[in-house]
Amino acid sequence: MRARLAAVAVVGLALAAVAALTLVRGDDASAEERPELQRLLDPLVGGEGRAAPGATAYVSGPRGAWSGAAGLANVRTGEPMLPGARMRLESVGKLWTATVVLRLVADGRLGLDDTVESVLPGLLPDGRRITVRHLLDHTSGLVDNNDFSRDPLGYLARVQDPALKAELEAAATEFEASSEYEFPAALTIRFAAALPLLAEPGTGYHYSNIGYMVAGRIAERVAGVPLARLIDREIVRPLELETAAYDPRSRISGPHARGYGLGLGGALTERTGEVADLDANGGIVSSAADEGRFLTALMSGKLLGPAELAALKTPSPHSPYGLGTGIADSGCAGTAYVHGGAGAAFTTSVIVSGDGARVAVLLLNGRTPDGYSDELAREVVRRLFCAA
Repeated sequence: MRARLAAVAVVGLALAAVAALTLVRGDDASAEERPELQRLLDPLVGGEGRAAPGATAYVSGPRGAWSGAAGLANVRTGEPMLPGARMRLESVGKLWTATVVLRLVADGRLGLDDTVESVLPGLLPDGRRITVRHLLDHTSGLVDNNDFSRDPLGYLARVQDPALKAELEAAATEFEASSEYEFPAALTIRFAAALPLLAEPGTGYHYSNIGYMVAGRIAERVAGVPLARLIDREIVRPLELETAAYDPRSRISGPHARGYGLGLGGALTERTGEVADLDANGGIVSSAADEGRFLTALMSGKLLGPAELAALKTPSPHSPYGLGTGIADSGCAGTAYVHGGAGAAFTTSVIVSGDGARVAVLLLNGRTPDGYSDELAREVVRRLFCAA
């Protein structure tokens, strides 16, 4: 992997795909092109270090805003990737869920220390001990659906309820029959609820997509509207985002880049529709620029009040993770807020400064099974951020 990363960094790496470059819309775009930023994108889609068929990026900072793209949005048709292409954000969408929850907190309709049981009675056996904060900072003790993926039969064997076990087995059969089968998130939550907690809530960090599924349902119950409508009302429309939407279904609504799995030797398999049980844990589809605008607005205080934003940025005692965001040293501009996302066919990485003055977003329409694309995305998005 180190050799491949080094290969990607070599300036002038020969490209095997078409590259496209443009500036973002005139109200926030720099007047100059940024070839040094484009050179960070090009190797991602060509040569030995390729991580995806195509890539887009958005950067905003002291030198203005820039959007770029490289490679292909659709391998079968040869359609070039354009800067405004929409892709799944995967787990990067957790910050969107955390934001709408915190807006409900700001309105006095919910508290971070409210329990799951107080909002959704009976959903979780341990709901009296798990708070909203625990869900958002991954200290709930709930199992993760990635745990299920690593040992499906082992976890299934621990389910004592015959009816639930039968439902899970039937869903698994449908999933095996169709890669685009949408495993019901409600069933995933019931699966987790049937298992003991991994730790006492608030005592340790364990990343849990299922915790965010529960958080999404809490937001829906408190707001009285579906999460898609809530996100549109609280984020998309106020910020006038043209490409972003909560859309966790296997068939993405509207124009979008196709997504691919990269196998050994660079073989591509289209996997756009493979979402498994995608939900409030990462169901946002967006362009890189609209994701960047969301991050800028959030960190500059346009979506949350000071108390809620401070809570979002505060790490738990058990990890450098706040509410929906990782917290890390940017390497060039102090503390930054970061997140990655990766599914069957898309890889995303973002980083933003605490005041929103500097941001970088990188979207790839591909993922490698060995974690290479995830690591590379983190490396490149930091370079984009520091070059902003």
